[in-house]
Amino acid sequence: MGSAGWAVPGIKGSRLTIMRFVRTTESKAAAAVRISTRLALRERTELLESLRPCFARTLVWLQAGKYLAALAGGLARVNGWSVARQAGDQTPDKTQRLLNHACWDEMAAMSAVRRFAVAGLDQAAWQNRRPGGMRVGALDETGQEKQGTATAGVKRQYLGCAGRVANGINVVHLAYVREKTGHALIGARQWIPREHISDPVRSLATGLPAGLEFRTKGQLAIDICADAYADGISFDFICGDEVYGSSTRLREFLETRGQAYVLRVASNFTVTLAGGMKLTCAQAVKRLLREFFRRHHTQLPTVDLVIMAKKGAAALGYHQVEEELGRLLLARARNITHD
Repeated sequence: MGSAGWAVPGIKGSRLTIMRFVRTTESKAAAAVRISTRLALRERTELLESLRPCFARTLVWLQAGKYLAALAGGLARVNGWSVARQAGDQTPDKTQRLLNHACWDEMAAMSAVRRFAVAGLDQAAWQNRRPGGMRVGALDETGQEKQGTATAGVKRQYLGCAGRVANGINVVHLAYVREKTGHALIGARQWIPREHISDPVRSLATGLPAGLEFRTKGQLAIDICADAYADGISFDFICGDEVYGSSTRLREFLETRGQAYVLRVASNFTVTLAGGMKLTCAQAVKRLLREFFRRHHTQLPTVDLVIMAKKGAAALGYHQVEEELGRLLLARARNITHD
């Protein structure tokens, strides 16, 4: 068994190393690990170089590099002290200053990371001979549990990470998904409750920017997508759950850009069919099912049938439902008749 380690590039005297342990005596396998590790270090160096214009001071930029390396170091638990130990700092003070007080352009940094991640996935798709793979923008929010009330945006709300209502924050994310290649988060906006913004005392205590306006999760999704478009990133379609499907502004924003999308909606969401007929989604599904039985009634036995949906049926499209009904009913019609 062997190991390899390299100092973090661009940080003189850094105690950080990238360790990869090889439990094999085959030289080719060991060489492959060394090559992949060196490639990761080279990619990280390129990312840090692209972030340099986002920082007014070199020391702050170097501290950001140490912070990035620490987060990529596979910490079992991420907090101020664990990051400080991984970065070679005696206390978390330097990282806290970086995140809370240092002068750097957060939006420009996010843009640089976004372009870097997308370029990496696109390059990987070409190398894997999948240049035509679909490019999907996946919208979703993630929660993080927090204690107390001092954190901006913290309140009791449903958190997916906890699977229940708990004290925490919610952040809207956009992921760039390259078919059969990989995915990466390329944008984020924290959702701040309306009551926190309207309360000047709470806003001051939690450090909210002056003049901040309330934005729904759908509106935050618009902001994130607009940033991605501004960076020249394109998607074959945007997808999201019911939170985003219920946002009229988001749907209009995507339609205005000619952007295809697949957003989930509630069963009581109203759709307009050809001819101007308006139905809820639930009514439309019933109508489609009745049409299925009308077209196939001569192939079905003259018995009463009870259709019960199992878990996961709600995620099926109409064509999948029609195919499933055909398999269950038409293919077994003769057996049902005999019974």
